[in-house]
Amino acid sequence: MSDPKIEQGCQWLEQALTKSGFPAVISVIEPPVSQLNGCWLKIQAESLTPEQRSQLLGAQANLLNSFQYLLNATLNLGLPKDEHLIFTLELGDFRAQRYQELVKLSESVAEKVKETGQAYQFPALPAVERRIIHTLLQEYPELNTQSQGEEPNRHLVVSLQANPSDTSELNIPSL
Repeated sequence: MSDPKIEQGCQWLEQALTKSGFPAVISVIEPPVSQLNGCWLKIQAESLTPEQRSQLLGAQANLLNSFQYLLNATLNLGLPKDEHLIFTLELGDFRAQRYQELVKLSESVAEKVKETGQAYQFPALPAVERRIIHTLLQEYPELNTQSQGEEPNRHLVVSLQANPSDTSELNIPSL
C-alpha cells in the first residue's frame, strides 16, 4: 500500500471503528467490480465478534454505509471532484454479493420498463446503491434514471427517455 491517501483511509477507518467500539483490522483488497478512482477497504470479519458484525451489517448495512460515507466525506473534503478517491467498505462478502443482486435487479427493471413503457420506482435505497444502479442503467440509452424524494426515503425512478417525467404509474417491487 504505497498511496498515502489509501494509507490515510485505512488509519482513519481503524481509528473511527475502534472509537465506536468496533476494533478491527483493515486491509486493502482488489475490487471485485470495476470502479474508477476507487479503493476497497476490507474490515477483517475475524477481528470482530459475531454481534459486532451483525451491528455493522444489520438494517440494510446502515452502519457500514455510515462509516463509508464519513470516510469519503472526510478524506475528500475540499478536493476537486476529479481528485476524489472513492472508498468502498467491505465486510465479509456483503458488498460483492449485494452488487450482484443490484446487477440482476437493474437488468430486470430495465427489461420491465422497456416492455411495458411504465416508469418503475425502486423502494428507498442507500445513496451508494442508488449510485450503482444509476451507473448500471447507463448501459440502456433508452432509459432515464432519476433520484426523487429526501433522505432517508430517497428512491430511484427508471423511465423511458421518451417520457422521463411520467411517474404516475409507478410499480414498487417486492423484495
